[in-house]
Amino acid sequence: MHYAILAAGESSRMGSVAPKALVTVGGKTLVGRMLDIIAQRSDVQSVSIIVNARRPEIAEHVSRLSLPYALNVISAQPPTAAHSLARVVSSIPRNEKFIVLTVDTVFHAEDFHAYVEAFAKQESGDGLMAVTRFIDDEKPLYVGVGEQNRITFFGDIPEPHTDFVSAGIYGLGEKARDAIDKAMSININGLRELQRALLLRDLDLRSYEMGVVFDVDRPHDLEQARKFLCG
Repeated sequence: MHYAILAAGESSRMGSVAPKALVTVGGKTLVGRMLDIIAQRSDVQSVSIIVNARRPEIAEHVSRLSLPYALNVISAQPPTAAHSLARVVSSIPRNEKFIVLTVDTVFHAEDFHAYVEAFAKQESGDGLMAVTRFIDDEKPLYVGVGEQNRITFFGDIPEPHTDFVSAGIYGLGEKARDAIDKAMSININGLRELQRALLLRDLDLRSYEMGVVFDVDRPHDLEQARKFLCG
């Protein structure tokens, strides 16, 4: 499996504790914890991370980590998270499945491993998007789920019987990769817009409920995430 981490955001809502990739949760930085969880897997083919060129301390930090795999670090200044995703995905070999994670997600390792196994075995659909019923984001991306866990919409406001929000973890394949390239050619501005564009291009995206997933955007979120991991 190929893994990619988005860590090039400006962390504007974190205030003085930015950049968020380097804040400590569960005794490790957010990015270090994520790389360690990936290191627990035996299916790793490649791991790439895109970091903000204006925050060289992130690249310096990951370069000092002891990891059982080679880490491809991309230093750039992408204008949006969608551009970050497109850039890092371009480093992954074609015709391969891959999983993209946003660095500010906090989850239990066992929940992530179960998700990866489900994606690896997926035979129907063009992708497997992790979702959660836990809503702590100021602006969550609501996910509509129909029969056979097929995703029906990505919305800024919940529709009736909408139980899920995006968990910020995306398992995708070659068809989705082509759709990402086409969507970015029309100047998509953010991850939620990109996900909507994938549905508009008739991709069959399925959902996977991954339990509690925290989105660490603000200093207040840090305490909640720390309590979650210690509970």
